Amino acid sequence: MSMRRTFFTSLVFSLGFALPAGFAVAQTDTAEQVNRVLREMSTAVRELNYRGLFTYEVGGSLDTYRIVHRVENETEYERLQKLNGPEREIIRAGHMTDCLSQGDQLLRGIVRSAENSSELKDNYHFYLTGDERVADRSASIVHIVPKDSHRFGYTLSIDKQSGLPLKAMRVNTDKRVMERIQFVELTIGGEISESDVEPSSAQPRQAPHNLIDCQPQATGEPAWKATWLPPGFVYSGQRAIENGDHMQTYTDGLATFSVFVSAANTRPAIEGRAQIGATVAYVDQRFWKDQPHSVTVVGEIPFATAQRVVAGVEPR
Repeated sequence: MSMRRTFFTSLVFSLGFALPAGFAVAQTDTAEQVNRVLREMSTAVRELNYRGLFTYEVGGSLDTYRIVHRVENETEYERLQKLNGPEREIIRAGHMTDCLSQGDQLLRGIVRSAENSSELKDNYHFYLTGDERVADRSASIVHIVPKDSHRFGYTLSIDKQSGLPLKAMRVNTDKRVMERIQFVELTIGGEISESDVEPSSAQPRQAPHNLIDCQPQATGEPAWKATWLPPGFVYSGQRAIENGDHMQTYTDGLATFSVFVSAANTRPAIEGRAQIGATVAYVDQRFWKDQPHSVTVVGEIPFATAQRVVAGVEPR
């Protein structure tokens, strides 16, 4: 799990069982049900009080986390703690519930007019396939199957009563599970005090606000642009990072990736790739006006897609 953002609230979730052989559902029969379930999920993860324990499995390792989410005066507060291994804690505070990220807008069907924009249904098939029991709660199962090779598949088990996702997996194009997250204990509603979301460790990490229009983080316009994006991915924000560099973020409503460009005189120009679960990092060296730069893509997309995004980065 990347601690750069909370896996639970930013997904809004990564996720997916592979569909069994011969599986078929008439999508038109369930489209409205799926839309309703996904919109309820997008609202629930941000607007409800809840606390619980969940496991996160990736690359053969299994970690346990505690999450506390509080809403007060239409503002979100959240504390996330890793309960095994090195102590890690993230505090997220002061996020307004009505300030929606581009991903939330796409997920809720509030699609802005933008270059390359499309609705989720243009890039994924959605299937409502039954019920299951997770954390002693009844959940509806939603399969999300990509229509192309530029994104991964998901399965969500969404609580029928509250709309919160209880279990989620993400699978690659070969239908192998890459990441799995699952609640084992969950309490929804009730009073959560201010002290419940205050840090308990000596050096907690303060999570940045999402890169969204109502909380701008950018300073100036980057000197570069991404000339190719996977179908359906749209610009969702930018911010300045160390050494004056910029990061731009893109989403299709479910998956997210970021692009970084660094001049060689601020960081060494390197080449390479790495992957943990569904998160890939690809770095390549590019030359603009004989000046070497490192172009990096980090996100929840296949390696070949990240490689193509990097190849399309150009100066403005």
